[in-house]
Amino acid sequence: MGIQNSEREFTRAAIAIEELTTTVHDRLDEIEKRVNRPSFGDTSKAHDQYKAALSTLVRSGDDSGFRALSVGSDPDGGWSVIASFEAKIKEIARDISPLRNLASVVTISTSGLELLIDPSLAEAQWVGEIQQRGETTGPQLAKIYIPVNEIFAQPKCSQSLIDDSAVDVAAWITNSIGTSFAIREGAAFINGNSNLMPKGIMTYDKSSDDDFVRQWDSLQYVPSGSASAITGDAIVALSMKLRTPYRSNATFIMSRESARMVKTLKDGNGRYIWGDEGLNKGQRPMLCGFNVSLCEDMDAIGAGKFPIAFGDFRKGYTIVDRQGVRVVRDALTEKPYIKFYTTKKARRGRCGF
Repeated sequence: MGIQNSEREFTRAAIAIEELTTTVHDRLDEIEKRVNRPSFGDTSKAHDQYKAALSTLVRSGDDSGFRALSVGSDPDGGWSVIASFEAKIKEIARDISPLRNLASVVTISTSGLELLIDPSLAEAQWVGEIQQRGETTGPQLAKIYIPVNEIFAQPKCSQSLIDDSAVDVAAWITNSIGTSFAIREGAAFINGNSNLMPKGIMTYDKSSDDDFVRQWDSLQYVPSGSASAITGDAIVALSMKLRTPYRSNATFIMSRESARMVKTLKDGNGRYIWGDEGLNKGQRPMLCGFNVSLCEDMDAIGAGKFPIAFGDFRKGYTIVDRQGVRVVRDALTEKPYIKFYTTKKARRGRCGF
């Protein structure tokens, strides 16, 4: 009886060891796959492998290399773009869309971002040492949910272009998609109406009331004193309206034409109020001591328009990106052209200045 029990215990132990060994081997295989997969830190290796895989996909439709480097597949077809491709598209977007450099950018993996904000201040009172303390009003928290919107680009090229080995098709498709996304996003981040697109920062309600008086989700404006021109006094007044916590990282945003008109303004001694000292030193242009960013999507100067914005956009505007860019090669619907249907999800939400 004792021998039989020992044999059973030995058998159970052998089975347990075999199961543990299999689990360890599986985990080692997974670790090895992760180690061999390019990461953000290994930029040169990731970029080379991405270009080779994307070129193969574009030219022949073979997605085996792309599949190995991809971050995931889609049940409807296509592959979530590998990290270096997505990073390159975002890099192009930052170069074209000023707000991508100025605003806060958050990347998520879900369908939206939920934020809690405090649009008011908790009340405080002075009291004596032994004076009775009454109840004060608390902060009024508000919840904001920012869903993501989808944007797509579908560049196409001929078979002869694909067959030309001298053409860097990976760079061509990356730049084409990145530029298309950047132009559309940049326009939406400024003037988007939130209908299937982000809500642009300039489409929020505007009021001339000061902070803590106007509605928290509205922007304060300063009249220029002229319907057809920008005045130096208005620019100074605008720069001084911003409260101290937001001044250290504040930036002016305006179109190139508005900037040209501002640069023609002179003081009482005939000197230009916007000097070129920053440009001469190889720095960004400065106005009233603050950086200036040029954005062609801003309003032109005119009656009822808002041609210049000023603020700390990193605290005032949030861009939410859904992780992953999806690409599908289509060689059937428009022969002899090859189309590359690419989608990306992004949304913005304003947290308030």
